[in-house]
Amino acid sequence: MAKGADLHTHTTASDGSESPATVVAMAARAGLEALAITDHDTMDGIPEGAAAANKLGVMLVPGVELSTEFVGPGGKRQEVHVLGYFPDPNSEGLARHMFDSKDERRGRARQMVDKLNTLGLHITWERVLEIAGDARIGRPHIARAIIEAGYVQSWNEAFDKWIGNDAPGYVGRSKMGPAAAVRMLRDAGAATSLAHPMYDFHGGVLDLDALLPEMIEAGLQGLEVYCSNQLASVTDKYRSVARKFGLLATGGSDFHGDQVSAGVRVGDATTTSEVLAAICTLGCNAAAVGR
Repeated sequence: MAKGADLHTHTTASDGSESPATVVAMAARAGLEALAITDHDTMDGIPEGAAAANKLGVMLVPGVELSTEFVGPGGKRQEVHVLGYFPDPNSEGLARHMFDSKDERRGRARQMVDKLNTLGLHITWERVLEIAGDARIGRPHIARAIIEAGYVQSWNEAFDKWIGNDAPGYVGRSKMGPAAAVRMLRDAGAATSLAHPMYDFHGGVLDLDALLPEMIEAGLQGLEVYCSNQLASVTDKYRSVARKFGLLATGGSDFHGDQVSAGVRVGDATTTSEVLAAICTLGCNAAAVGR
């Protein structure tokens, strides 16, 4: 019996530690009906994932996750991630964003390595590039270099001490607003959902009362209600929020692999078959791969 869909996973195409084919195989072993690959600012992992999905009988939902910044009441800044399902990767706005993001991420990562060196962490840019391989370079690759050099013991410790949003080695980057990201994804034919509302990457939770009206006006259709390692009371809270704003209750594990987020498994949080069907209908390019 299929057990719904994990609509939030990452692969080596961005900052995950497992290949797209491996993540699809994990979904098949977990008995999932469908899997979305939602790498950060890229859809480069979709072709490999699609080939694996066709072989294993798993429906692959092509997706992407975009990082945005929301400035709320009092000037408080919150990092907001927006998931898009079934976008056309050749859509002008999204294609340009993904192309530009690759160079921007590389430049930012180099600046962070240089900054860490000035802070006394002797890691090299060359080693970070080796760790990243063909993936779009990002902070998890720097974190692995920090771990490898013996400065910390875990990915979470690397972020907390050195490269998290409020850590000394962090280098910011320009981000679009969440409503603009929703509009860009909708222009690309995607169904959209707001990811993991229980954290804002600054030690707090997203201010949904301030955030959601603008995003919904831009075309937001879902809220990620079901997430890994989340208390039942928190799930109940966000289920009520989704109901209040008329949003689809989506779910996903936010899987990155044990090297990045130990203990999180593909299928730990899922979307119901009914909501999956709605998302497939909403994504106007909905030609799901596999099955």
